[in-house]
Amino acid sequence: MKIPYVVSLNCREAYATSAFMQASAGEMSRKIIAEDFEWDNGVTPAPLTFFAALELSKIFHRLNPLHKILQKDVDILMDLFPADIPLKFTVPHIKDEQYWKRSYATKFPSKKEIGVTFWKGKFLSSCLQDYLENVNPDVFIEEDAVNLASLVSPYIYELSLNQLQIVRQPTPPVPQENVVEDTCPFSVPKLYDHIPLEPVLVKLYNLREISLVFCLNDVQDNYLPRYFEFSMGDCESLCRGLEDLRHLQTFRINRSNLDCSKVKLILQNLVRKESIEELDFNHCKIGDYGMKALGGFIFIHNNVKRVRIANNRFKEVGVQGIAYALQTKPAAPIELLDFSLNSMSLECATTFAAAFVRCKEKPQTLIVNSCGFNGASAEKVC
Repeated sequence: MKIPYVVSLNCREAYATSAFMQASAGEMSRKIIAEDFEWDNGVTPAPLTFFAALELSKIFHRLNPLHKILQKDVDILMDLFPADIPLKFTVPHIKDEQYWKRSYATKFPSKKEIGVTFWKGKFLSSCLQDYLENVNPDVFIEEDAVNLASLVSPYIYELSLNQLQIVRQPTPPVPQENVVEDTCPFSVPKLYDHIPLEPVLVKLYNLREISLVFCLNDVQDNYLPRYFEFSMGDCESLCRGLEDLRHLQTFRINRSNLDCSKVKLILQNLVRKESIEELDFNHCKIGDYGMKALGGFIFIHNNVKRVRIANNRFKEVGVQGIAYALQTKPAAPIELLDFSLNSMSLECATTFAAAFVRCKEKPQTLIVNSCGFNGASAEKVC
């Protein structure tokens, strides 16, 4: 039963005998065809062990036979177990990667992954992602989220959330004839909160990479600007969840309304994490004040190596904050700086050039694509 997995389908097709060769006299006389792994299909009946395994696969949630049967029978069961068995039964007991690969293809048919070496972790990470992306924050049950995170935490090293549902916007009270109250819709405070990430993140102790996008996908005609906002409460919950993640290396927030006050709060909490190696705030709304905070982070932190801040809203003052951090010998040498899609003036180019001349350990890679450098400003950078 394991032959199709040891010998990949691509390998079998590459070395298969061509139709022309199969029709030749030498091939037609062969009685035993070693490369035909399905030679007995429709010839011999399946063994009794197969039918026993088939019945066991239907009651795995009530009877776990994996520790009582032979390995060859376990291999048969891995091919027969359905992919919809509740995780609380499969996660502690099933280690076979082929089962998790098949489960991933069954539950997420639209996702195509290449080069995955740990399918169990990939499947469980996608299950947690799917739950967090689609759960309604108005009826969010924290206990369910914590139980799921605790179950999958030993196997998850990366968490990527491409959307988060936002809370329902309250409406003003219905006007009543004998009651005097404010019924103006503009008097109702705007709410931009999402589900609290703190109870989930504190359980994911092996997490090394976090990617977040505070938005809603595929809204079509239901678009509202508030779908792409998030609150300071979301930031505070996120920061509390990050406190115990001791292996976090990459922190990423993209395509979100991440402004100066929010990025400052996040950096104040991340600066205590010595494991951080990469910060990615591409396609956000960081201005000069936030860039100064980022410059202070680069100057203080002992391990950060890569900083990506493409397509933000900073100007000359923000560039000065980064330049100052570079030329005053930061605690860790920066390997990559990505400033793509930020409109920069001649003063920005001059500030950059001066910083690169003065700093002892220059960044190995500087990305300034589509920054508007031309003429004198381009000469300064070059």
